[in-house]
Amino acid sequence: MRMTRLKTMAGFFGFLIGSLLVSATDVQAARAPYQVLITYFEPFQGGSENSGDRIAHLVEALLRQRAKKFQKIDVKLCVLPVQYRTVLSRLQDCLNESSHWSLVLGLGQGFDFRIEELGRLRTANIADDSQVSSGPSDDEVGLNATEDLIQYSRRALDRFLDLRVKKPRILSFTRSDDAGSFVCNYYAMRAAHRLSEQKIAFAFFHVPSPHYLYEMKTGWDEVAEDLADFIQIASRTRPSTSG
Repeated sequence: MRMTRLKTMAGFFGFLIGSLLVSATDVQAARAPYQVLITYFEPFQGGSENSGDRIAHLVEALLRQRAKKFQKIDVKLCVLPVQYRTVLSRLQDCLNESSHWSLVLGLGQGFDFRIEELGRLRTANIADDSQVSSGPSDDEVGLNATEDLIQYSRRALDRFLDLRVKKPRILSFTRSDDAGSFVCNYYAMRAAHRLSEQKIAFAFFHVPSPHYLYEMKTGWDEVAEDLADFIQIASRTRPSTSG
């Protein structure tokens, strides 16, 4: 009888310890930081800076400050070359620094602030640009005519837009279905395709040029705050390409 009780107690304590270990693992996983890779380009030919550089650093600093009150988000920055032939290999080098990426947020420099929702397959033909080599042909790429650049739940975008209209903003924000014909479109389209295969969420934004942002007293901070908001919303939304 006593032996039976001892076995029962041993089994109970074994179950209890096992449950505690599982719970501890769950808690640790829940507290694991949401890992975000922010990519931006080097200055384009003739430019002294790319606005994505400063904005990416501002977003990183903002999320570090917000970690005191909200979920910790681990941000890493990755600067990309303005070259068709090497931009994706550079992205992969940055991805290789971790095996736990949750989101890649791409920044391109344009004339306004917008999120790109669609990439279009185009044959690069800018051999006259000494800084940018000619891109692969359509046959070499082997992708469809277009690529969905929303590689996360569309609920995240909807929630971001709802939040943004509640804040005082001078800078307008739009949704775009054309990422252009330069290296930004090439990178965004192929990065979206590659990251979807790796189950990593992806989003690509165009941000205004430095000249435009310098003219606005709050331009830099507005863009950085909006992008930090987007990342926080995405971190709380289940990644999915369907809303």
